[in-house]
Parts: sequence; structure tokens; C-alpha cells
Amino acid sequence: MKFTRVAKLIAVSLLLSALPLFGAWYRSNSVGQPLELMDQQSDDHRYVLQISETSDGMEEQTLYEYGQPVTYTRISGVSDRTVLQQYYDEDGNVIREMQTQYERGLPMRCITRIAGDDTQYMTLHAYAHDQLIETKELADGELQRLISYFRGDEGVLAGLRVVDLHGNMDQAHFSSDAGHTIYAQQSGDLFSRVTQYPHAILVRELWQGEHREIESQVHIDEAGTLVITEQRNGVEEERVYGPDGLLLRLETKTVDGKDRTISYQYDSQGVIDQSVERISGQEQIRIETYYRDGIAYTETRWTDDVPVRATRYLQDGTSVVTLFEAGRPYVDVTYAPDGQRVLSLEYRKEQ
Repeated sequence: MKFTRVAKLIAVSLLLSALPLFGAWYRSNSVGQPLELMDQQSDDHRYVLQISETSDGMEEQTLYEYGQPVTYTRISGVSDRTVLQQYYDEDGNVIREMQTQYERGLPMRCITRIAGDDTQYMTLHAYAHDQLIETKELADGELQRLISYFRGDEGVLAGLRVVDLHGNMDQAHFSSDAGHTIYAQQSGDLFSRVTQYPHAILVRELWQGEHREIESQVHIDEAGTLVITEQRNGVEEERVYGPDGLLLRLETKTVDGKDRTISYQYDSQGVIDQSVERISGQEQIRIETYYRDGIAYTETRWTDDVPVRATRYLQDGTSVVTLFEAGRPYVDVTYAPDGQRVLSLEYRKEQ
């Protein structure tokens, strides 16, 4: 019994003593890639990042794609540093070069040169309390665009203004009202406002000068159902969302009377299970679609309650379309995955 315990202790001691030695055998770069594996099987890796340090303390990074250089980065300094980036084409030629100077870790000036273009592009950033408040874009020293950033409480971005060389001005503002995020943008005489409701539901309004192009109204009932009514160019669209943010119904009304309604049903996981589309006009059209794991697999179309077309979507990407005559199926047409080429025809009509 004593010999067994001693043997176990010796085995554990040998294992622990071997661990540092094993660690010395394993060499890796800064992202944990084994260097031996990279050297021996570099063709098996699409991207390889090589990092080295020069004798004067600069860090160099080269990104390879299948052995060909894609980008080169040289970093000198730490907080107040200069970063040079070069981008290569398939022949290994530099197509773009960017040199960025940082102060206190913030980018202050970026100079860009593009192959075949003698213009020197420069971007200057200005800060207040380490927060970006202004960006100037220059070409050969001439101001091309000025971007001003406006901030609200605690430095949160509240808006921006963009003025170009020709005096054109774009403005954008961010705000919050009753827990809804509002984004407003103005470009010339075009003004738009987008309000985001819970579950990333967006409501848009648009003005062209004094004329209102898109008008939206929002109503939330006690059950949490969200109803959005949007009017645009004589077309009224109503979207109804459930408390979980799922679209339940989409209804479109047009001036020519061709109204369209789509109803959606979901499974317990919130994945679409069925949709029914109804189109009214001279004919009453109904399209029922069933889904499996959120992907449509059958679709049937009726005209005035008479089936005219049924489609089955197969797992290999092909589809089988059954055409009806007087409510009775008479031919099956199999289409290729592109939905255009006909692979086969099979008539089913009784002779």
C-alpha cells in the first residue's frame, strides 16, 4: 500500500516537472497561432498575421492571404504614436497608404495617398474633454468637408452637421422621447425623422420642403399591440405588431381599390409558421404559405376560392409547381434552383 502511494507521488512529480519543458516546446505568435504549424502548413491557412519588432522599438504587422501580403502596419510609440498602414493589390503593389498620428491615444491627423492619384488627402480631428467635436477633410490643403458633432448630457452624441465645399449642408439629430429613440436628418429641403420603438420597430416620416411625403401615426393599446399607419403617395399601409414585436398583419390600401392584406402566424419560439395574403380587386386572390423552421416549403394560390397554382419547395433547392384547370391539377412543373429553368413536365390530367 505504501509503495503504491510513493509511485503515485513520483508520477505526479514527473508530470509537473515536464510541464515547463512542454511549454518551452510550444512557440506561438501574439494571437496564439503555433509558429511551427504556420511554417509547415502555411498554405492551409487563408489568413496569417505576422508580428515583429524592429531594432528601434517599432512594431510591424503584415497580414497575408494565402501567402500574399494584404496589409502592412507599422506602429511607433504608445500613447503618442504614429501608425502607417499600406494596402496591396493582387500583384503586391501598394494601392493605398494611410499615416495616422495619435495624441493621448486619440487620432489627430490622418494623411492618405492613393496609387495613381497625386492628391494628398488629410483628415484632422478636434476634441473637447477627449470627445470628438469636429472633423475636417482636406485635399491638397483645401477644405472639402467639415463635420461638427454635438453632444448632450454626459457627452452622448446628440447630432452632427456636415458642410461640403459647395456649401451644401446636412444635419442629423438624435434624441429620446418617452423611451423612444428619435433620429432626424435634413439634407437641403429634404427632412426625415425616424422613431425607434421597442423590438427595433421603426416609424418614418418625410418632408420635401413644406410637403409631407410620408405621414405616420402610432397607436398602442392596453394589450401592448402596436399599430402603425403610414400614408405615402395615396397609399395607406397599416402594420400591426404584437407585444413581442412580431408583425401580425400588414394591410395596404390603394386608390384603385386593389387592397392587400397579409396575416402572419408564429410558433411558440417566435418563428414564422404560416402567412395568408389576400388581394382584392376584380378577382379575389388568396395565397397561403406554410413554413418549416422559418423557411417556406409550400405555397398555394386561389382565385375566387378556386386553386390555380401550388408550389412545393424541396430541400435541394428545386421547386415543383402544380398548375390547376377548373380547380383540378393537370401538370407538375419542376424548376431548377434558379427558378427559371424547367427540369421536367409531368401531366396529371385524366384522358
